[in-house]
Parts: sequence; structure tokens; C-alpha cells
Amino acid sequence: SPQCRTSDATEFNDSGASFYRFTGDTGLVSDGIDTYKSLVQSALPSPAGQNSVSTTYSGTAVSNNVNTGLDASATDSLVLIKARDFATDWYWLDSQRGIGKFISSNNTNAEGTAAQMLTNFTSTGFTVGTDANVNTSGRTYSTHQLLEASKFLDIIKDTGSGAAKTVAHSLGGDVGCIISSNTTDVSDWAVYYHTLSIGTGATLKMTNDGVVTDATVWDSTAATSTEFSVGTSNLSNGSGDTIIHYVFSKDICKSFNGSGISGLEVNFGYKPKAVIIKRATAGTIGNYRIYDSLIGLMNTNGTLSTNTSIVFTGTGITINSTDSDVNAAGSSYILIAIPEV
Repeated sequence: SPQCRTSDATEFNDSGASFYRFTGDTGLVSDGIDTYKSLVQSALPSPAGQNSVSTTYSGTAVSNNVNTGLDASATDSLVLIKARDFATDWYWLDSQRGIGKFISSNNTNAEGTAAQMLTNFTSTGFTVGTDANVNTSGRTYSTHQLLEASKFLDIIKDTGSGAAKTVAHSLGGDVGCIISSNTTDVSDWAVYYHTLSIGTGATLKMTNDGVVTDATVWDSTAATSTEFSVGTSNLSNGSGDTIIHYVFSKDICKSFNGSGISGLEVNFGYKPKAVIIKRATAGTIGNYRIYDSLIGLMNTNGTLSTNTSIVFTGTGITINSTDSDVNAAGSSYILIAIPEV
């Protein structure tokens, strides 16, 4: 394969930085900075960046096409919607469960039906109807849309058996996190994370609790590259119940320890465009915080605020906060970091 050598290049300067235009036997005609960018991006967990968008939209009170630029017309998709400036639930809508079906990560309710909430998955994003929870005129909504993709996300709709079993996934790689909801019953959500001591029954719930021990949720068995285990718990495997599993790749699931000092740098090798952080130390409490340009608490229905505490860097994030939800000394944290493309 071609080698990139400075002997094959002509140096030029742009705003004080030297780059190269490669020629000679490399066969490259683009500027060195473009080639470098391409090489760096090829090393990133790019399926996540290419198949997810975090943005906002304005409510219209009439059918409203939300253009995220993602083609969800032929690929399973997950959409999260939350009003920015007034108290509403976090609505999770996906194409596996179908149009008009929603669950909320800030409560334990069973699945609800709202025909005018999300009315279509489109070739450019999705459409919301006239439901006031997602489309009140003059209000702003935060949304995160994710497409199923290898080594990023697999959305699985399963029927629980009440007996320990395995569930096959098509992630195409190792599992980092599973967020599961029993959509039939009033029930906590269950969260699997690869850095927890799964063999001892460690698990999380979609609450502000830290790690708890419950061997019946994941059957005390670590997920593999082809399947994961569920035990007898109603949270993950209620008999006859519909369970939705959102399975995320290990490539985007990180962990870090808090310092209690503002300015903590967390490096994982790429620039994110959105992150979810959860304090995971046993015996502590901590909300699920989601950051892009805004801050939201995924397990509460409060309003969103402007993100001034998490800075996205070229190699990770800098946490300019000592809030215990994200940076308490001696606490461990889990992190889902969706990269920029």
C-alpha cells in the first residue's frame, strides 16, 4: 500500500500550521490535512457518528417533519424527545415497537400509545404529529435519533419467558451497554454495563441509584459478541411480557474515576458529539446526565439547560464541574460517548 512520506510532499503553511501536499509515488493528490483526517476517522468507532444525530427542533402544532439527515425509512431507529423549556417526560420511540408506542426513562410506567406523537420514520429523519408533548407551537425540543448499525446499536424486541435464557444480538462486536425496559408492566428499567462485576450480579437501574446486586437480571453472565443472558427478573425477562433491549457497542462505552476537581480530562481517543454519564459506585446516587449543547437528566422530567460544564475535546471531554453526578472524588462513572463523524 502507498506510504506517506514528507519527501514526497510540498510543505505549505496555513495560519501558522505546516501541512503537506503529497505527490510522487504515493498516488495521493489531496492535501495532507485531508489525508490525515481520513486516517484518523478510520480509526474511530465511526458507525456511531454516522448513524446518530443530536439536535433541536421547534414545535408547530401541525404535522412536523424533523430533518436529522438520517435515513430511517428502511433501518430500525430509536428516537428520544424531550421538551427543552418545560417539564415533560423523556419519550423513547422506536420502529421495533412501532408507530404510536412510547416509553419514558424518567418513570416506571408501562408502554403508552399516542397516535399523534411520532407518526413516521422517514428518509430524512422522522415526523411528529400534533401531540402537545412533542410538538407545541413556539416550544423547543431536544432530540437524539439513532439508527441500528453494526458495532453501534441493535434494537431487540423480545418476549420474556420468566426462565433464564440467552438473547441473540446482531451488534457485530462486543456489548458495552444494554438498556432494557419491560414495556408490559410497571417496572424499573434495567441497565447492563460491561465494566460492572456482572458475575456477582451487579446491575444498574434507570434511577439515581448506584450499582445494586441482583443476579436475576443478567443471570450473572457477561454478554458475548453474539448474545447476552437474562435471568428470571421481571425487569429483563418477565414471563409473557414484551421487553425492549437497546444494545450498544463496547466501542463507545467508557468509564472513568472522578477527581472532585474541576477540569478533569477524560480521554478516550476521539471527539464526541454527545455523551451520557452515570455515577455507578455502589451506595451512591447519581442521575443519568446527557450532554450535547444542552444538559438533561434522563431519569427526571425537568427542563433542560445550556451545557457549560462539559467541553468536548479532540480526544474526549473536560469536566468543568465538581457535581457529584459527574465528578465526585473516589467515585466511578460509566460513559456512553457518541463520536463526531
